Amino acid sequence: MAEIAGNRMQLSSRPQPAYLVEYQEIEPQKPESFESIQSDREKSLKFGHQFCGAHNIAGANCPNCQKPLLRFLTLDTTDERIGLSQLGERRIHCLFCWTCNIAHEPFYYKHHDDGSIALIEYGKDGVEVDFPYEDYPSAFPEASVTLLEIASDAQKAIQSVNAGRLKISSWRDKHPDLFGCQHQIGGEPFLIQRNPNYATERDIRCPECKKSTPFFVSIADDCLDERGFTENDGVQVIFNLCRQCLTMCAFQQCD
Repeated sequence: MAEIAGNRMQLSSRPQPAYLVEYQEIEPQKPESFESIQSDREKSLKFGHQFCGAHNIAGANCPNCQKPLLRFLTLDTTDERIGLSQLGERRIHCLFCWTCNIAHEPFYYKHHDDGSIALIEYGKDGVEVDFPYEDYPSAFPEASVTLLEIASDAQKAIQSVNAGRLKISSWRDKHPDLFGCQHQIGGEPFLIQRNPNYATERDIRCPECKKSTPFFVSIADDCLDERGFTENDGVQVIFNLCRQCLTMCAFQQCD
């Protein structure tokens, strides 16, 4: 369960530092919001990170919709920036489903040594047709991934916005490339609900070891499909990862 200190929700968060997930090259308005853009882009070419795309991950099927789970992100653990290099050559997947109730209850799945995943807990039923919008795809266009390290002062600005210490307008002016919901690994992401009370809203503990699971990845609503994942830029999906059991918890936040 996340720790609460007064009115400030503390994200127990690894790996550090924080990285913006870039799936198409951008021209930053404020390069100073990042540590080393060119170096990070060159480094990322060495790894097999993937954004979206169809997949054949064993076990990664929605039990409600009877189709593959939507892949947001696959991360190559040999990249030490992910903080999981001790696992050797593995893949960690961020998976979800928008067309049923799978995440209306705690949604947990486990990564196995053979590369497969197994669903542990999930919401049932609620299958929708043409939701979140008409002709909803089974997968979104695939792209390679660059991880851009977020500068420490930019990360502090995000923390201040979440805590209510910094106005949204000031953050937007100073760090426009990081404004709003973003795809992010590690650190503290902008939270669309600012300081959600995880202690009462969600019990984010690993169902196997019962330990608290720290924040791992946030996924925003944008992708290579101009409609996005839901046609609502006020939606994000948060993934917490138990590094001991390799169990992932996914849940939605919206404004």
